[in-house]
Amino acid sequence: MTQHEAQAIYSSRQTNNINLHAEDGHHFHQEKAVTKYSHAMAQLGYVFDQWFSHRLTQFLAMIVLALLITAAGGLGLWLVGDAKDVQQGTWNAWTYMADPGSHAGVRGTGPQVVAITVTILGVLLMAAILGFIVEAIQAKMEELKSGLSRVVESGHTLILGWTHETVMVIEEICIANESEGGGIIVVLADMHKQEMEMDMAMQLGGHVQARKRLRGTKVVLRSGSPMLVPDLAKVSATEARATLILAEPGLADLADAHTLRCTLALLSLPNLSGHVVAEMRDLDNEPLVRLVGGELIETLTSHDILGRLMLMSAREPGLASVYATVLGFVGDEFYAAHWPELVGVAWREVAFRFRTAIPIGIRTLDDQLILNPPGDRVLEEGDEIVVLAEDNDTYAPGERVVVETGPPPVQDVPPKQKEMILCCGWRRDIRDILLQLDKQVARGSELHMMSDTIPLEDRNRYLKDSGLDVDKDMHNLKIVHFMGNTAMRRCLESLPIAEYDSCMILADQSFEAQMMQSDSHVIASLLQLREIQKEWAHEASDPHGDALAAASDARARATRRSIMNDLKLRQQTGGGGMSKSKRALTQRLQLAMPTICEVLDPRTPVPNSTTALGGPDQTSLARSHRSRFG
Repeated sequence: MTQHEAQAIYSSRQTNNINLHAEDGHHFHQEKAVTKYSHAMAQLGYVFDQWFSHRLTQFLAMIVLALLITAAGGLGLWLVGDAKDVQQGTWNAWTYMADPGSHAGVRGTGPQVVAITVTILGVLLMAAILGFIVEAIQAKMEELKSGLSRVVESGHTLILGWTHETVMVIEEICIANESEGGGIIVVLADMHKQEMEMDMAMQLGGHVQARKRLRGTKVVLRSGSPMLVPDLAKVSATEARATLILAEPGLADLADAHTLRCTLALLSLPNLSGHVVAEMRDLDNEPLVRLVGGELIETLTSHDILGRLMLMSAREPGLASVYATVLGFVGDEFYAAHWPELVGVAWREVAFRFRTAIPIGIRTLDDQLILNPPGDRVLEEGDEIVVLAEDNDTYAPGERVVVETGPPPVQDVPPKQKEMILCCGWRRDIRDILLQLDKQVARGSELHMMSDTIPLEDRNRYLKDSGLDVDKDMHNLKIVHFMGNTAMRRCLESLPIAEYDSCMILADQSFEAQMMQSDSHVIASLLQLREIQKEWAHEASDPHGDALAAASDARARATRRSIMNDLKLRQQTGGGGMSKSKRALTQRLQLAMPTICEVLDPRTPVPNSTTALGGPDQTSLARSHRSRFG
């Protein structure tokens, strides 16, 4: 190949490469233009979707589209000669759209084409309008069914949270509002409205029975989080007369953290003026909520209150029945009111001024409670008299009633006797119960504690970490620890049960998050104790008395022999047969050791002849609401 041919070939290749690069550049610019166009269309579609996604925009778009179709149809009918003017054509077009069958009488090709076109567009438009209306109605019904609509009320009672005590709190408030012709209760909980309605109907005995038990009070249920300010505003929290914050079930620290969040959300609302009662589960967490809430928030530690009630009920048989009577709105209850006509009157005269109420104390202007004040205590301006009465409108002060009385009876207070108390289970705030019990018992008393939650060698250290030094802080009470499961008979039989003066069966802290399991354990422990007492009755009623004579404990033997002698004397005098003697002995043994049980779920059935105090004290929460406004 010559040099000239080689240069020609090279020049041809260079020309081809230039042409290829030019073609590639042209394709690149074309693809870039197409991509830019596609992106612009996609962005336009996105903007249209965002604009058309709003319900108001859809409504306006359908109105505009209806006007355009009507105007275009009227103009078309006028142009084809089916109408004498545009106004007549517009009216005809509207009739074709609203009633598809009205165009059947149109004659002529041009008018028929326009009429058919307007009719088809009208059918599509009316279908869209109908779908829009149906969807709007369904959305509103779903909102009402889900409890998401706004509550426009004032002077109502607001309950935040739905627990196993909520229905009982509602019923207590309904009883309190019965004398006023009913009221309004609004419940806000992070739960579906239908579930709350079913739960309330089930606990109140059905929808028909529920209306009777509500006693004219209207209950409004709403779904939402009590920790969110918008949800609180939705239930008109600022207009509520009183607000109750119920502690969530589960662990105490988590429940108190939830209560704290609800308190902060309430305080974030402007112009919050109603009385707020917050339920706490742990006494150590109460100061934080008080610090946050200030004077507006009143805290109530249900676990601590229940422990004190159990302690006093275990030492005083029948006291639990008194608490159940006075801490509810059925029958007589506590009320506090200021009576200007009694200002300057001594307390010894106040008791003779009320015919249908019993004064028991004074609540001062700085919110101090004085029960059974001295007789020379003079009522001051702002003092409220605390009474026990049937209702807040059934009593009023009157003229002094003169009552002829004789000399008061001489009462010799017997000295305190040593006690032996059985405590089954290990409570989370057992420290507070031990300190309270140490102040009430005589020196030398013993408390026997049986639980399988904490090992024996760690219990004193556990109490010391919680703030109780057994060696320094306990002056009258000696604590004796036992390891065992109180729901098992062999563990209870290892205890000197016949020596105990009273018994407390606590909800063990290991079952605190499982109410059903905790209540089952408490009931099982109670039934085991009752079975042991029945066997004692069988042994004591044995005519030969062999089993009774085998008793090794001196005190138990003396107690059983005394009871058996009384029963034999009753049989000899014709006072009853053997079966009645067994029943009497069993009852006497039960009275000799009164037993108090802690039940977390108030719906848990308790065996007959048993005193039980139910979980967080719902009646105390209702009482806090009523005492301020009743």
